Amino acid sequence: MARFGSDTFCEKLAGVLKKAIGTVGVVCVIVASASVAYGTSAPDLGEAGKFGVLSKTYVNTSEDTVVNGGYLGYTTGPAITPKLDVPAFTASSSEYSAAGTDQQAALDSLNRQPCTHTFPAGAVDLATDTSHGQTGLYPPGVYCMADSSPATLGGNITLSGQGTYIFRLGGALTTAPGSVALAEFPPDDYSVPSSDVYWTPTGATSLGPNSTFIGTVIDDSGITVGDNVNWSGKALAAGGTVTTGQSVKIIFAGRSPLKGSGPAARLADPSIASFIAVPLLVAIALFGYFAFLLKRKRLRNNRLLAAALAWLVYAGYETVEWLVFFDPDGGAPIRIDLFLIWPALLAITIYGLWPRRSKSTKK
Repeated sequence: MARFGSDTFCEKLAGVLKKAIGTVGVVCVIVASASVAYGTSAPDLGEAGKFGVLSKTYVNTSEDTVVNGGYLGYTTGPAITPKLDVPAFTASSSEYSAAGTDQQAALDSLNRQPCTHTFPAGAVDLATDTSHGQTGLYPPGVYCMADSSPATLGGNITLSGQGTYIFRLGGALTTAPGSVALAEFPPDDYSVPSSDVYWTPTGATSLGPNSTFIGTVIDDSGITVGDNVNWSGKALAAGGTVTTGQSVKIIFAGRSPLKGSGPAARLADPSIASFIAVPLLVAIALFGYFAFLLKRKRLRNNRLLAAALAWLVYAGYETVEWLVFFDPDGGAPIRIDLFLIWPALLAITIYGLWPRRSKSTKK
């Protein structure tokens, strides 16, 4: 059997894997965690995504109601038009007709996604439920009802972690007066975009007065918004009625209404900092190993240096992506990282660590 120097091929492979195990392990952990976080996907709202309020009948009697960040659509209009930053569209418009079709397509997409947690049968108060985990704290996932019982929000809940949240409710959704549903990365002020939160009750939705709410509600059974509600999201009921009370604010700005975001806050968040820190640490480790081999005069080529530089460039790319060009509604191009950049970096790293084949061979 052919041998490379004094080592067999298998022995050389074992040596390479031993040196690379730290790098491979880190990359695998990142890929696995990212796959879990992004396993639930947000649907394409299409034309419906351009509307802040989409309804068959829209009822409003307050001049102080505000609908910003999206069109207002209806067949039967309100007695008083709310304050708008964009136009209103009626049933005769192509935008309105297409939005109704796209709303149903988005709902079908949401209903096809597998549940990550199913609440016990019977009425559920999302603020006090413990079947899903910690009281009042929800990680990304698809939350489903076991039957057609109603869901309530009797207090406060926090959606914690980057990802998509889908609440697929088998009955009505009712939030209590003064209740709060917000999204954030505790303990800093980076928040989950409201475009990543979806509510799909089969019964009517009613948001209590003086409450705070986040996310897109798709509900043709009707949506009623109480007085002084602060809602970061969308009311989509192309086949039903949307009613807004006094001084309602429906604003689709892509952020939780109580939280903001800046580069410092993003950098302080552990899940974002890891995207920058991990490639930087890998680059430092490879540079250190390169220097060690250079000092011991055991360096045979510059492939290891190329691998270290590749990880350093990637760390710079992640820094710019998250801190400069970050889109709060879209996030970073995670799929490019998962399927292109990380596999390429892993291949470059293994190639850099692979020992150069000896010129002398023995049979």
